[in-house]
Amino acid sequence: MSRPLIVYGNCQSHVVACAFLKVPDIAERFRVLFVPSYDVPGAEPTRIDPEAVAGCAVLLEQKGLWKGFPRADLLPADAVRLSFPTLVLNQLWPLQGKDPRNTGDVAFPFGRYPYGDRLINRLLEQGLSGQALLDAYMATDLSGVVDLRRFADIEEARIRKIDAQCDLPLGGHVLDRFRQRRLFWSYNHPSGDLLRDLAALLAEELSRRCSLPPGTAAEVAGTFAGWEPNAELKVAVHPQVADFFRLEWTGAGIRYSHYGRDGLGYHDYMRHLAFFD
Repeated sequence: MSRPLIVYGNCQSHVVACAFLKVPDIAERFRVLFVPSYDVPGAEPTRIDPEAVAGCAVLLEQKGLWKGFPRADLLPADAVRLSFPTLVLNQLWPLQGKDPRNTGDVAFPFGRYPYGDRLINRLLEQGLSGQALLDAYMATDLSGVVDLRRFADIEEARIRKIDAQCDLPLGGHVLDRFRQRRLFWSYNHPSGDLLRDLAALLAEELSRRCSLPPGTAAEVAGTFAGWEPNAELKVAVHPQVADFFRLEWTGAGIRYSHYGRDGLGYHDYMRHLAFFD
């Protein structure tokens, strides 16, 4: 029986595991297993098969999570262990926060609006709602709410610190390119372009470590053609944030999505969040 290749981490790691399963040179060589680092609200906690860990050939472990791989003590001595970063870009959503109105249910385990806004929360606390809340939000100068330069510097330092802990860093790649390319749909959900880069990087290193055939990394990258994970939520980027970072991919034509509502302009997206409809 093939030995396990365990991919441990958040939903980004799940995408990597799914891409690997589509490539015969990986799926036939290893038993690809995804082990989530999180629990879904309302679902049973993840149970890790100790026998799978004890027989593991490769562990791909995401760094920068709340908790590391929980059964590392069971890994065999010959297991290849590679770490890679959790891809997060808080710079574009400096107001990210939990909306007090957001609660989970069967249809939306993480709530209908899992990506809230701290300025909206502040306006809610002032008793505003509906159109009055939206108008106040749109009229606010963000320089009085958050120091974008300081926030960006702190986040860059955090990204580089996580990179330094990883065998295969990718945070610098993000910092070098996020102004030119739309690399994230939300602060913690990379676009297919960036997930492709991550999966191909891991496959390339696996090819070196495990003698996979030439071209395996290119096959993994090819699995993303026409595949866009996590695109059901494309969280709006505040125009003042876009101007601050001189983003090349935003503007009047940029569109966002929210669970079936596609093609939303910035104002429409924020109206739905303000009204929580």
